[in-house]
Amino acid sequence: MEKEYFSKTVFERYIILDQILKRGGTYEQILETLKQKHDIIISKRTLQSDFEYLKNCNLNIVEVSKKPKIFKYDTNEKGLFKNGYDEFIRKEYNMVLQLLGNFVNILEIDIVNAFMEFLKKEFQVDYKEKSIITMQDNFSSGQKYLLELFSAIYSKKVLKIIYKPFNKKEQTYFKDLHPYQLKLYNSRWYLICFDNDKSKFTMNLALDRIVSVECIEQTFKPKASTINQYKDVIGVTLIEGAQKTRVVLKFTESFYPYIKTKKIHSSQKEIAPQTISITVLPNNELYAKILSFGSHVELIEPPVLRKELKNRIELMSQLYK
Repeated sequence: MEKEYFSKTVFERYIILDQILKRGGTYEQILETLKQKHDIIISKRTLQSDFEYLKNCNLNIVEVSKKPKIFKYDTNEKGLFKNGYDEFIRKEYNMVLQLLGNFVNILEIDIVNAFMEFLKKEFQVDYKEKSIITMQDNFSSGQKYLLELFSAIYSKKVLKIIYKPFNKKEQTYFKDLHPYQLKLYNSRWYLICFDNDKSKFTMNLALDRIVSVECIEQTFKPKASTINQYKDVIGVTLIEGAQKTRVVLKFTESFYPYIKTKKIHSSQKEIAPQTISITVLPNNELYAKILSFGSHVELIEPPVLRKELKNRIELMSQLYK
């Protein structure tokens, strides 16, 4: 069997299936149409799951023949955005609102594009795109699974994920992941999740290193303490056993206004002229952030972090001798 490949979002796939079911076809014919005409490769099981979803939206899908089994809409069924419109929108509306609320400043959200395409086709909306906001080219790294993972978080569904770490040749298989949050950091998307099977620890997975995602029917009960830990970190790395630490930084006079108006962390406080404190869980991203300020900053305390930063600077300096 071919590996599943999603060139469209789940929502776009429902729209395509809606059109196919008006004509009808066998499982094999529908799967072939999705592959050849829409560049979508899914399993029979996924197709059956899609059928169940559409049925739950009050759409009447029937078998018009037993050998072979041919599936299509009932004679009186008008389709997804006619007969089943209200129920479909009711189920999707809250999730779409949350999606837009979370990612209002992020362009290229596929579900929004799908809605726009539908409006243009269904209601002949004369929409002309105009570029007003631009972002750097690598801003959307790892968007492929973004909507699917958002849906899993929203529905509190357990995930099975195959992952290819940067520093390992072998793939890692997670069979009981509890997804909590999607986070964009340094132009890369991460999934904040809890491994309920092996490590029993909260971790992050870079979306562009995910090989495959499977959402199973099992749900989980989120623990507030799991995601609250990430409020105390810069970036996405949570080091097991790390303790919250007060970090004091002193900036040059010319650079300080940038730090004052764009805080490093939500805990940032001004404690002296050009000097701030933040209370965080130390990680590599903290050191990287401080180093990014170059000669404009000095790490005053604690001594252990100051020593570690000094060691990193000395190692860097060796590269330029």
